Amino acid sequence: EALRDINLVVPEGDFVFLVGPSGAGKSTLVRLLIREEKPTKGKIFVEGVELGR
Repeated sequence: EALRDINLVVPEGDFVFLVGPSGAGKSTLVRLLIREEKPTKGKIFVEGVELGR
């Protein structure tokens, strides 16, 4: 379980770096955002649209 209780809001036009130790879930987060993986629990929304659908 790499990710738990994540809430990320990125204002339009902002640039974000994902940093952290190995195994923290950085790659998993990106794979979830590009829909390469589906979450086992919870939901992912981008601009109010659920990605799991």
